[in-house]
Amino acid sequence: MTEEAKIRDTEKEDQDDNGNKGNEEVDDELKRQTDFVETFEADYKGKKNGRVIALDFDDVCAQNVLALITEHNVKFGTDLTLNDYQSYIIFQNRGWGPIADVERKLKKLGNLLPKTAPIPGFVPALRALHAMGHPLHIVTARPESDHAAVIEWLAQQGLTVGMGDDDVIAAAWFTDTYGDLGRPDLGERRSTASGVAREQELNEQLKEALRTKTQQGKGGRNKLKVLRAINASLFIDDHHGNLEPILESDPAIPCLLFGPYAWNRSRSGVSTPAELMTFQERQVHGIPLPREPIHVGDNLWRAETWEDVIKWVRRWDELDVVGI
Repeated sequence: MTEEAKIRDTEKEDQDDNGNKGNEEVDDELKRQTDFVETFEADYKGKKNGRVIALDFDDVCAQNVLALITEHNVKFGTDLTLNDYQSYIIFQNRGWGPIADVERKLKKLGNLLPKTAPIPGFVPALRALHAMGHPLHIVTARPESDHAAVIEWLAQQGLTVGMGDDDVIAAAWFTDTYGDLGRPDLGERRSTASGVAREQELNEQLKEALRTKTQQGKGGRNKLKVLRAINASLFIDDHHGNLEPILESDPAIPCLLFGPYAWNRSRSGVSTPAELMTFQERQVHGIPLPREPIHVGDNLWRAETWEDVIKWVRRWDELDVVGI
């Protein structure tokens, strides 16, 4: 086995193969979760609970990463699967290249929301939570300029946003976490000596900006401000880095780390030399991506599916009724 293959095997160890499921299997899972939630909603006779539940949008409601890698394969001729997305830091993953190339690719890929499917079970689950009395708020790192597109996408799933009795989602909040980086026009790579030097400098600048933002916990802190403003009692997100400032706040807000994703099996960071390398650079040097496990407890739980979320919230509500 080549060194490259060993690294790839190491970085995929203990990951499930959700990214390789066939359409039939996905459809069966969607039907099973939908049936479970709809039955639960019809049978629910519990006390209405008015505690606010907030949830992220991408990869909690919408399959953003799957749409991203699918379009990447089409436009750039790659064979990536969901399991190749091992880290929330995109340049650490196979097939993406240095951070400057990541920025160029994301700019070319553009708005993929119209091509993005919902997470299985998400629509009936939100209807069930609404029926249980929980006001629901979407809190996303997307910019305010995505507001209309997100509202339209939700409407296409049969979900409206507002304070009316028939509105399942009370409000959607946009924290614009990545506005400082944006999608800059970096120009194309050049093979001249000056072009190579410029590319190296550009990559260092972009990594430094990302490192600063990550160390400051900007994504989570921006979301925390909204969660405090809406008096959220529970937050659901797929990115552990966003949850850390929320869990460390006083008082902490209980959080569910959502999804069976490869990128939330361990922490994503840019603090070590290995984490600042691209996937290809690590392969050349035989260095695996550092794996610092995520520990549940202390107000953090896992929920791999929306069925898991409903079960967890039902138990949470029952404990609230008895005063625990």
